[in-house]
Amino acid sequence: MAFTDAMAFARKGIQATSLMALDDRGIVDTYHSERDVPAHLDYGIMFDAYRLCTAFLKYIDEGTEP
Repeated sequence: MAFTDAMAFARKGIQATSLMALDDRGIVDTYHSERDVPAHLDYGIMFDAYRLCTAFLKYIDEGTEP
């Protein structure tokens, strides 16, 4: 979670997490840079993240496996 937006919340004692899609080197070289623009989004990965997050929230809410 280091160096993500969630860190500010975690430092205040608020539970937080981040979900990021990393490249083969394990980084996101556009993160919070002048190149961090919608043209660089991979909508397939964003949809996968959406499905992961909604399944996780359902699991938390209902206590059932997705």
